[in-house]
Amino acid sequence: MGRLIMWIRVTLVGLMTLALGCASALLKRDRVDIHDRRVLTGAPLGVDLVSPATDDQEAVLAVSAEMRDFLDTHVSRTTGRISAATT
Repeated sequence: MGRLIMWIRVTLVGLMTLALGCASALLKRDRVDIHDRRVLTGAPLGVDLVSPATDDQEAVLAVSAEMRDFLDTHVSRTTGRISAATT
């Protein structure tokens, strides 16, 4: 008899959890256009395919004068390795 009561309790708790989960779910969700081809090609998910990124990759990757000063001050370039300078 004890096992029957336990199974009834477990069933009721499961049903209540399911009912409360469904009752608290949002009715309207913003759908994101995600297809297999976007996942397989590595495209960004949840954003438009048109990227606002700059076309000039050299300008993005260019090292500024401030960056060069920082590297000269804080980075030691010895024996072909770059390691943090100990100052």
